[in-house]
Amino acid sequence: APLSLMYGVIATSMLTWVGGEGNPLTADLSRIEIILLVWIYASISEEILFRGVVQTIIAKKTKRVIKVLNRSISVSVFVAAIIFAMDHLGPMLLIGASTARIIIIVLFVFTVGITAGHYREKTGSLLPAVIIHMFSNIGGALPVIMLSLID
Repeated sequence: APLSLMYGVIATSMLTWVGGEGNPLTADLSRIEIILLVWIYASISEEILFRGVVQTIIAKKTKRVIKVLNRSISVSVFVAAIIFAMDHLGPMLLIGASTARIIIIVLFVFTVGITAGHYREKTGSLLPAVIIHMFSNIGGALPVIMLSLID
């Protein structure tokens, strides 16, 4: 969980650095909406879909692994993480986000997907994936919340 919290802080800090405040998709949400919709609902529902359904279906079809940076990653984890990242690409394109913002968000989401998928695969449970996802989303909101407290 601490690593996933760090993912979110780094991603949002980078988004702020390239212009704007954090994720443009959540910019108009209140704090309670972010907690309910992003931290809780999105974390649970997206993990059920991407790790619970997509990753499981692919894992039943193949046990193949690929090598990425001298690490073995199962095809099911990798493909589910790619689909998870692409799912976040569409809304960014629709709102006209800058290329830099899109790259940061897609890479962040892909990294969260790989991490959540790894722990889903390792434990056989969705709970670690949901916790990783939730802490990543919390970490993503922390810089924006901290900045708003300073203002």
